[in-house]
Amino acid sequence: MNEQLEEAQQTVAEIRALIGTLPIRDRMIIDWRVSDLHAMLSRFGHLGRLALALCSAEIQLQDAEEEWAEHERRQLAEQEALGA
Repeated sequence: MNEQLEEAQQTVAEIRALIGTLPIRDRMIIDWRVSDLHAMLSRFGHLGRLALALCSAEIQLQDAEEEWAEHERRQLAEQEALGA
């Protein structure tokens, strides 16, 4: 099997396993939202995929910015602790 296909299948399996650990209400909400997203992608095709990709990239950027800010806060606290 194609390596890219195997990686994609593994990613889906890992996400589904994580979702499977959530309470039933949360799993139902996720199922509904996934259904909504599939409907949007079906309706808008390439444009829907592009919108979803942009949203995902923006979320990843926000996460990275938050992680970096936390890293800087920790470094500052360490420097202050050493200087105190």
